[in-house]
Amino acid sequence: MLVTKANEEMKLTDILSVLRSPDCTTKARLETYTTFSDKLKMETNDMAFVQDVAKSSRQVISLIQSDILGSSSELTENALQVLGLCLQNQTIINSMGLKDSNEVIRNLCQCALETEDKGVCTRALWCLANQVLQPDVICNQINPILDALEHSFSKPLSQSVLVEHEAVNLVVRLLQQVPKKMNEKAINWSHHVYSLLGHGAIRIREKALQALSIALPAFLVNPNGLVASMVADVKTVSIIIYCLL
Repeated sequence: MLVTKANEEMKLTDILSVLRSPDCTTKARLETYTTFSDKLKMETNDMAFVQDVAKSSRQVISLIQSDILGSSSELTENALQVLGLCLQNQTIINSMGLKDSNEVIRNLCQCALETEDKGVCTRALWCLANQVLQPDVICNQINPILDALEHSFSKPLSQSVLVEHEAVNLVVRLLQQVPKKMNEKAINWSHHVYSLLGHGAIRIREKALQALSIALPAFLVNPNGLVASMVADVKTVSIIIYCLL
């Protein structure tokens, strides 16, 4: 969506005023989140706006989180889009305290765990896969993150290519960000990724292979446990790969 002149002139204070209003309609909130998202994407041309967001990060994150845990899937997706853009912006991340950082990850995991909407789950996983938070924060929240990941691999969510793609993207991100912790937890996620080696979509197969290549040290440290967790998938994956050849 192109940013109109009116949207370009909209300040953060205007955006927050709309999001704070108890009388604000869902349509108005959706439009405001779209404007917010567009302005964050324009950061190279509007660094002043990003700086304003950083200065008010606690307030911004608090308002967004109330909507990502709401009942409207459309509103949740729009709020998650803005949250994801905030979490991948180093200027904004640098302004967030440890407490706020941990809270936002917990709420993202809760959002992914509680939804049966594929669009919401995809967007929540995208936020987690693209965040640039401190590794200590991710280590602290690794269990709820892996719970959210496990949920995303369950049916019917796992029948969505978009959900699966963001799920394996998240695995790769975690392996890069907190490799030691992911090695310790390999038995919790490796069999899911292994099963994707036989996926019909080449981009998912390639991403799964990338994840397993990064995780190779974990396979060498605890091969017996990993073999036990994967053995149920071996025959299925082998048949699928054979059919793809």
